Amino acid sequence: MKYLAVSLTLCLVGVMQAQPRRNYWQQSADYTIHVDFDHNTHRYSGVQSIAYTNNSPDTLHKVFFHLQYNAFQPGSNMDERSRDISDPDRRVGNRIAGLSDSEIGFMEVVEFKHDNDVADIEHLGTILNVQLSKPIPPNGKAQFDMSFRAQSPKQIRRSGRNNIEGIHYSMAQWYPKLANYDRYGWNTTPYVGREFYGIWGNFDVHISIDRKYTLAGTGVLQNADDIGHGYSATKRKRGRGKQTWHFRAERVHDFMWAADPEYIHTTHQVPNGPLLRFFYREKDNEHTDNWEAMPEYMQRFFELADSLVGPYPYSEFSFIQGGDGGMEYPMATLMLGRGKLKGMVGLAVHEAMHNWFYGMIATNETRYPWIDEGFTTFVENLIMQALFPDDDTRGLPHYSNYLTYLQQWNAGATESLTTPADHYITNRGYGVASYSQGCMYLVNLQHIMGEDVFWKGFRNFFNRWKFHHPHPEDFIRELEKVSGLQLQWFNDLWIGTTQAIDIGIDTVYEDEGFTHIVLRRYQELPFPATVVLISEGSAPEIHHVPLDLMYGRKLERGKQHPFWKWAARTYTLKIDRPIADIDAVYLDPFFETSDVNRSNNRWTKDNE
Repeated sequence: MKYLAVSLTLCLVGVMQAQPRRNYWQQSADYTIHVDFDHNTHRYSGVQSIAYTNNSPDTLHKVFFHLQYNAFQPGSNMDERSRDISDPDRRVGNRIAGLSDSEIGFMEVVEFKHDNDVADIEHLGTILNVQLSKPIPPNGKAQFDMSFRAQSPKQIRRSGRNNIEGIHYSMAQWYPKLANYDRYGWNTTPYVGREFYGIWGNFDVHISIDRKYTLAGTGVLQNADDIGHGYSATKRKRGRGKQTWHFRAERVHDFMWAADPEYIHTTHQVPNGPLLRFFYREKDNEHTDNWEAMPEYMQRFFELADSLVGPYPYSEFSFIQGGDGGMEYPMATLMLGRGKLKGMVGLAVHEAMHNWFYGMIATNETRYPWIDEGFTTFVENLIMQALFPDDDTRGLPHYSNYLTYLQQWNAGATESLTTPADHYITNRGYGVASYSQGCMYLVNLQHIMGEDVFWKGFRNFFNRWKFHHPHPEDFIRELEKVSGLQLQWFNDLWIGTTQAIDIGIDTVYEDEGFTHIVLRRYQELPFPATVVLISEGSAPEIHHVPLDLMYGRKLERGKQHPFWKWAARTYTLKIDRPIADIDAVYLDPFFETSDVNRSNNRWTKDNE
């Protein structure tokens, strides 16, 4: 509980919101979407308008759109990748290859206009290439209008219809989504079922569907009194035909919705926080008691997340039984509706936490999946420890992620965090890197900087970069500014290589009344050391050995020593005490680093 106690104390210190770095820019896109949905054929047609602002310094001659439903077709990149990788996602496997014409997903733009001029378009799998009739200059605005048609696929992964839990529709990746253009150019990564990257803007969405359906998703329903279905006191209207649901979501970069005729819809107001909505099926669901327990846990989650990182800015959040794992979207999550209570709470916590890291800190997940997944996991671990304090976590919230990383490293299978999300050699390699190595990145930085300073920098980063698209160097610069330390060395080595940390105790000996503790770097990644001396009858004695690449020292209780030169394999720590006064010497006794060999982290008098 050390991490959480310190973090909750620090949350009382306000952090002034700042702006991103000078010359930063990002694109803007406001969507208006109208769709007419036929639940008998699982098809829909739509018209979509986008008010686009080119805030870049570049003139744009083309734009790209994501048509992600086209991934759910035999022969797609997603199908080929899943059948080629050595450890395919069991939910995908070869299932796409076996889809019939009535089960596949597809999305086709029928006509595209730019400022009322018809543009040339080319469908390239999950990407639409649009050649503009005229360029969009820097700071220029454009209006895109299109008509499209699509079919919701049999659910393979995340999005689709009629999943294993019986939910009729989980509608993610369901509209032509404008690709983001940033300082690295267009993000035209074909969709293979992994990460997303979108443009900040507003969504005005109208969905016409059979009136038997209850809808849930991103945004705030604008016509609640006309709709009913638990959004107002109005009862669900009986009869045949369709009704149109009107949602608005502001300052988001995606929009998801789900629909089922048997959704139970309940609400819970978090004091000084959002209205929580819960959508789940009661029929054949023996886990209704778990859903009824969720509001209390999720209220506590939002309180903890606000205090640890920063306030949730939207008025609502929805937890939606979607029937396929869990996946984050702005203001909502799709999640499995069955399982043990702690598992369901953990899934809800992780996906909701993404609304801070993915939702507000909107990095390019196709390039940096370890930021949204690793940062989310790091905070999730602290919150789960607070929600379930009696669980056997040894007081180490990140211990399971450390063990996962260690197992992968011992197998010689770690992959660099610079690997694009879709190009890891194995699915396990992607998962370990994005979740566990991403989490341990923060754990190691916390050890280098000291806990108080780390959390101040962590919150500074969130406040400065929320509602923007930061990159890894933007994060490390915030930590450098608040700590006064140089940290780029660790950023480069942990992200850009698979080098590991292994600092151990080589020898301990006495010379002229002084105890000499020789530390050795057994692996390639240089790292500072914290040494703890244990003596009977006295408090533990802490000694800090900083690395010269830091050009500074962490400000924590303990004695500071001269720098360890990064190229030197050994360092001798000289203690003004005879060896007879020391019972034991420990390195990193609180598991605050990702040291891959802890067998050399302890020396005891009895075993010298």
